[in-house]
Amino acid sequence: MTTHHQEKYAVNSNQIEASFKLTGVDNRMIALLSAIDEQGSLNQAAKTVGLSYKGAWQMVERANQLALSPLVKTEKGGSKGGGTALTSAGKSLLTLFMGLENAHQRFIEELNKRLIDNDALLAPLKCFSQKNPVVNHFTGMIHTIKWGSDNAEVVIVLPSGLPIMASIPLSFLESFGLSTGKEVYLLIDSINIILMTSLGEGKMSARNQLKGVICERQSDGARAQVTMTLETGDVLVVTITEESVVQLGLEIGSEIYAIFKSNSVDVGVNVV
Repeated sequence: MTTHHQEKYAVNSNQIEASFKLTGVDNRMIALLSAIDEQGSLNQAAKTVGLSYKGAWQMVERANQLALSPLVKTEKGGSKGGGTALTSAGKSLLTLFMGLENAHQRFIEELNKRLIDNDALLAPLKCFSQKNPVVNHFTGMIHTIKWGSDNAEVVIVLPSGLPIMASIPLSFLESFGLSTGKEVYLLIDSINIILMTSLGEGKMSARNQLKGVICERQSDGARAQVTMTLETGDVLVVTITEESVVQLGLEIGSEIYAIFKSNSVDVGVNVV
């Protein structure tokens, strides 16, 4: 298991902020594990981290299946009425992550000490304070293909069970021999996604309409990056104007719909 720093820096005055990520471990899962450890209830833990109960349950199920040994266990009945708790493996992972995150934070604090009043060192990093649009990355399996004259409408199902519709040129499908059951990866540019507080009664042409809850919001004053947790537990980042955030009344915990067209989904394959 290796570690890396996310390539996203924020330069605030003469301070640098950088987030930490453990490769192969979803930070949302760490937050959920921590909440379960504190509260002993999956339902309460889900509410704490802004997930639906179904989304949290699916996230735990996937983690238990992928880990060498289960991270979370469910205790039924008993004098305390049962609950949810971390296994020893879950506690070990949480302890490891917290230790590495603390070490990372100490590194950033030490770096900031060196940058105080040193504009020559700080200036090259200030370009990172401008937030660049995020590209959402997913992997999934081709479920169905509806052939057209030039393009095919392809339904790709993520490991969580979430279906994504993509419009793919026939030449691409044929060149790489793509068919149902084949694994592909998806790229969805955050600026190609719009947000709506409700779907209304009208029919929209956009084939992908995903419901979720806002779990994070960052802004540089002009544009905002809104992170939402979908009902399946998947995470989607959307880049919109700060004006749109105000007009939609978006807050942490707000229910929202992410809308994007099938031709906004780029599909790729791993070529050996």
